[in-house]
Order: sequence, then structure tokens, then C-alpha cells
Amino acid sequence: MRLATAYVRFYRAFNYDFLRKAHSNFSPDPWDAFEDGTDYPYIKIPIDSKLTCIVGANESGKSQLLDIIECALGETQPDSSDFCRYSGFLSASGDLRLPDTGLHFEALTEVESSGLQDLLGRQGQPIESFRLFRVHPSRIEIFAENGTDPVVFSDDSEEAKKLTGLLPSVVRIEATRALPDSVPLDYLRSTNDDDSSGTRLGRAAQLQLLDSF
Repeated sequence: MRLATAYVRFYRAFNYDFLRKAHSNFSPDPWDAFEDGTDYPYIKIPIDSKLTCIVGANESGKSQLLDIIECALGETQPDSSDFCRYSGFLSASGDLRLPDTGLHFEALTEVESSGLQDLLGRQGQPIESFRLFRVHPSRIEIFAENGTDPVVFSDDSEEAKKLTGLLPSVVRIEATRALPDSVPLDYLRSTNDDDSSGTRLGRAAQLQLLDSF
């Protein structure tokens, strides 16, 4: 599957898409509904299929976008301190709402589609794309294709565990670890820890080598 769009509402610097809501032709998406009965459209962040790096000025939202993706995947959990400070729902009572995040996935493989069909009870109905939303306080909503009625379950349910197994995972690098200026090509080409050429080092030896730099 490929990530096509990230969705966010009430998360740090991201409030909601008030320009879209104020437009005379505003038509809410099914997932824009809010618990008070009002529609608050998510901010949509398109993810280009060829994207490999995110750059920008300090405080422009690069890290927030990556955090949003992690939250939507369920790998991290937002808390009340992440709630948008200029939202009308920010309360001084201490009973703060949590932000909402979502992801739109496309180009599912047959295996991924089959797994999602089983999870959503849609056996025999191929699924090529879906939207996943994690909504306050701990609700997961899945919209298959262009459906308007989501499948809903709690974040601590068995369905949530199965969903985690279907989703991509995030890999964070150790940005503070020093790297050498150059690495032999033979070392990079070798993928076997037991490589008889002797150019491949075990993990402990690799870390020791990098630490020496």
C-alpha cells in the first residue's frame, strides 16, 4: 500500500480547514463530522508518490507532519498538550480533547486487500484504497474506497491489533550517531553476516566501528 494523503484536525499548529468550511460551496466529507453535530473539515496533506525527503524552514511543520503519520498509524499516542492552542475547543478546565489524525492509503496488494476484507467483513469485495482515522478519545474509523459509512472499533480491540499487522511501520534513524565519511562498496553490497570475504561485520562490530568515528 502507498500513503497518498495525511489528515489532521486540532493538532498543534494544524487547526482545521476553515477556508474550505467558509466556502459557499462547502460539502463536508463523511469523516469531517464532529461530536457536537458540526462539520470541521480535516486539513489534507497530499503525499506525492515520489516523495523521499521533506525540507523546509524551522518551525514550518516538518516534524509535525511525521508525528501525525506516526499517530495515525497508532505507533505513538497524542495527548492533550498536542491539542491546537488556537482552537475554539481548547479549555482551561483540564478536560481537554485529543487531536484527530488520519491517513489515506492506495494501491493495495492482493494480500493487503484480502486482509482488509477479512477485517471489515467484506470478503470477495476487493479493496484498492481506504482511509483510516483515529478520533478522540480512542476510536478508529475505516472508510473503504469512497464509502460513507465507516467500520468503527476501539483502539484497544482485537480488530485494532489485526489492523496494526496490515499497516506499514515507521523506522526512525539515530540522527545523533556519527557516520564515517566513506564506506567500501564491497561492504555495502554484502548482505550476509557470514560473508566469507570478511568485508561484512556483525551488528556489534558495526556499532563499535561507527562509535569510533
